[in-house]
Amino acid sequence: MKKQLKLLIFNRNQGNRFSIPVLLSSIEKRGLGKSFSVRVKDDLSPDTVPEGAIVAFSFQTVHLPEVRADLRRFRQKAGIRLIAGGPHATGDPENTLKMGFDAVFAGDGEKSLPDFLERIVDSPTWPDAGIWKADPEKDLEQSLPFSGIDPFIPPIEIMRGCGQACRFCQTRGRKPVFRSMNSVRLYLDEIKRRSMLLRLGFICPDGFGYKQDGRETAEAVETLLAESKSIGIRFLEYGIFPSEVRPNHVTPRLLAIVRKYCSNRKITVGAQSGSERVLRQVCRGHSRESIERAAALIREAGFKPQLDFIIGFPEETDEDRMETVEFMRRMGIRYGAWNQVHYFLPLSGTPYYGMKPSVISAAVVRKLDGLASAGLANDWWKKGSILSNKIVETLEDLKNTPEFTL
Repeated sequence: MKKQLKLLIFNRNQGNRFSIPVLLSSIEKRGLGKSFSVRVKDDLSPDTVPEGAIVAFSFQTVHLPEVRADLRRFRQKAGIRLIAGGPHATGDPENTLKMGFDAVFAGDGEKSLPDFLERIVDSPTWPDAGIWKADPEKDLEQSLPFSGIDPFIPPIEIMRGCGQACRFCQTRGRKPVFRSMNSVRLYLDEIKRRSMLLRLGFICPDGFGYKQDGRETAEAVETLLAESKSIGIRFLEYGIFPSEVRPNHVTPRLLAIVRKYCSNRKITVGAQSGSERVLRQVCRGHSRESIERAAALIREAGFKPQLDFIIGFPEETDEDRMETVEFMRRMGIRYGAWNQVHYFLPLSGTPYYGMKPSVISAAVVRKLDGLASAGLANDWWKKGSILSNKIVETLEDLKNTPEFTL
């Protein structure tokens, strides 16, 4: 009699679509397709999940309110198991487990998830271990997003981790690892084989901090882009999402390399604040002067500077915000910069986790609206403020559940 396969369903959304293909590939490489029927579903509903299934959530702290609501709905259905991974679970695995998940995966899941699945293949009981932790410095070489389960291939991840200590960021303080060109070539060969040559981007916490094979950054980036372009990519993109750059790493040579090989005519810089005090407070590792220098170099190289800023840091004052607004105005007028204004989010695993954003005065709001009206900035921060408050409210509510601690 043919053995019945266990059903594993990944609940996919915009926030986890880049990471799921890597997990699918790791499951296939381990030969677990013989024991599991693995599916990927968008906007999964409990009504469509059969009894005995395992539902996998991978989410960021920004999705915490909706995941908690989903969890309540799924928990009403008997006979299914719920597991969780991703940035939020990595930053706060204990409390993620207490939310009601049956197992939580902290860190890179390429090994820990297949290990877990192997454990439950023939086991009549669920493992005692609720939290499965990954190796802290996962090698990227074998982590490739090719799967027979789902055809989607995301941008290639060329750097994981960041040595900077920014207090608001979840990748802070983690020793970076880089993908070698031999591994990049495997990716390029596969997308060429599949004739997926229209557009190619890269996942990198700092596009101008990439290194590999003993090469310094400029040589490494040029090798990466030259070989990528050589396979026939029509639109090659670097230095914009998801490979934004730090201002203190912008150089004329790197900009010339991007200009030579890439299609994008914008470079996105993580500026974060126009207040020197806030830049020091959040341990950003660069000055306001370095932001302006980067904007000037980007403009001189023929690109439009896109500067990312965050307002509402817990220790930020209205004076700090006024400095940031005026700095954004100057960057827009002097260098043609487009200012992308985000709102502080209390992400798990950071020193700011669980902290409330600072209150933005009506005077600052008017200044920000003026920037938007003048075409110098967006108003993304407004939606961000609503989301940030929802996260804080969710965390406050969770504190009232048994054993939940921040």
